[in-house]
Amino acid sequence: MKTRKKKRGWILLLLFLAAGATAACCYGKSQREAEAAQTGQSAVEAGEGQMLLYGEIDTIIGNEIMIELLETSGEEDRVRYAQTGEQKEYRIPVGTEVETRLGNVTTFSRLSGGDRIAMLLEQKDETEEIMKIWIVG
Repeated sequence: MKTRKKKRGWILLLLFLAAGATAACCYGKSQREAEAAQTGQSAVEAGEGQMLLYGEIDTIIGNEIMIELLETSGEEDRVRYAQTGEQKEYRIPVGTEVETRLGNVTTFSRLSGGDRIAMLLEQKDETEEIMKIWIVG
């Protein structure tokens, strides 16, 4: 009888420790995501033949988007955005990934007017094609 109770005790202890470790891991991840969201920073880098464009969505109808271009300034811990007064219109290709501030990947149906976004653009022939979009503010 005593060995069964000891085994149950050890199993319960191990389950408790595993649950605590899982909770700590998830909390740490959510803290990092929240910090990244507060700073407006994302690990967004453009490769060769690509460029990164920041904008604030004025209107979005279907997959047609009109944005007010933004300039970025500031330091690593805090990015500031300033409107340039220039507007551009883009067509978002179907299937383009949109990453939210918390790192969730969704579609362009999640976008709405007033969202600040970063777009990874690739030059194709004489047009710029959207490769990915991040919601940054």
